[in-house]
Amino acid sequence: MKNQKKKKERKKIFTFGLGKERDDFLENISMLISGGVPILEAIESIKEGTRSKEMKQLLGYMREDIEDGLPIWKSFLKTNLFPDHVISLVRLGEESGKLNENIKTAAIGQEKNRALQSKIYSAMMYPSFVVSLTVFVGLGIAWLILPRLTTTFAQMRMDLPLITKILIEVGNFLGSYGHYFIPAFLVFLGLLVFILFYLPKTKFIGQAILFIFPGIGKLVKELEIARFGHLLGTLLGAGISIRQALFLLSESTASLRYKRLYKHLEKCIGEGDTFKKSFSSFKGADKLMSRPIQQLIFVGEKSGSLSEVLLNIGRKFEEKTDNTTKNLTVILEPLMLVIVSLGVAFVAIAIILPIYSLIGGMDARQQAVQEIAVPIEEEIPFEEPEKETGKLRGLSVDPENLIVYSRPSYGSEMVGQIMPGEVVEYIEEEEEWYKILLLEDETGWISKSYIEVVEEDEE
Repeated sequence: MKNQKKKKERKKIFTFGLGKERDDFLENISMLISGGVPILEAIESIKEGTRSKEMKQLLGYMREDIEDGLPIWKSFLKTNLFPDHVISLVRLGEESGKLNENIKTAAIGQEKNRALQSKIYSAMMYPSFVVSLTVFVGLGIAWLILPRLTTTFAQMRMDLPLITKILIEVGNFLGSYGHYFIPAFLVFLGLLVFILFYLPKTKFIGQAILFIFPGIGKLVKELEIARFGHLLGTLLGAGISIRQALFLLSESTASLRYKRLYKHLEKCIGEGDTFKKSFSSFKGADKLMSRPIQQLIFVGEKSGSLSEVLLNIGRKFEEKTDNTTKNLTVILEPLMLVIVSLGVAFVAIAIILPIYSLIGGMDARQQAVQEIAVPIEEEIPFEEPEKETGKLRGLSVDPENLIVYSRPSYGSEMVGQIMPGEVVEYIEEEEEWYKILLLEDETGWISKSYIEVVEEDEE
């Protein structure tokens, strides 16, 4: 009754994100058991040292199950924390008396598997970062800057290039609907990544894209072969039957292509076929496992050293993945730069072309004006019109009426005076006034009311 009560009180624990704690547990419990520490004390010791609340609860449940007499492999199975091949190794080790060795083998296998996964994550990190940064910067420019540029271009009364018209339309659209489009676009990208790489029914599409992508496809293939060699060789070396080992291998891989191959091999070998016949009956086997690798497997099967051959294949392809990861960065870096450069060039060209067109139009108009103006200057030279001049005589007997002013106005300053009957020269005429010459090249204005023009014959 007490045990049943404990089971009812247990709550479901999500093991997502506990991969590192799981691998550390396998490594630590292997060392403690090999050092002579009983299994229950080893689990309690690891529980006290872990920081994860979820892992502490799982280890507590595991200890309770073992105390209740449940086999160790079943207590491992109930946690939903360990993959099937680890459970099989623990079960086989517990039944054969080699629990410590098999747990150690499982710990080494998990460590290698984690190392292989980290290689592909590190290889994808750089291009993913560059692409994400490009998308965010591009959307920011399109949302915040393009609408302002489109306003400027729209005010230019000129025929714009097609690329600029496209930029203007994009800018107008984002200026009006950017608050809705940008968040929706980011959500769409997130859903697309989830559908292509995480959704069980559709992730084969994303895997197919990665498989044909230059450099990445080669890395995925080498990682899977390294994992195939190491895991299958380890399981066979631990005493698990080849059919059971292939089943565990197919269940542990995330690649749907290789999963189909492993299930085919499991079925054919279960029916008594050899590896050679099994590979030859699978369409596209050479693309997943090259001929030299298949030949090594055939030789190992015939000689009875298949486990050692597979482990050698795993080690060889682990080394290859290191070189491929380094080369992949070298390959992807210029490719990412080209993608970014194309985006920058598109915006730059769309902005610069109208400016060049505007400057070119201004130069053409200026040149046309010059071509028209030059002949006119040659054919009709400019001549300054002659000013009307003559002589004046004072008529008034009152000198006060013959005052000379600085401007053609009685309210202006007096600058001189002429005598009645005196003759002076005028150089300009304006309505009721004459502009006359005074002494020392001075000029002034005098009213027409009190003077007369002196005719030439009177002189």
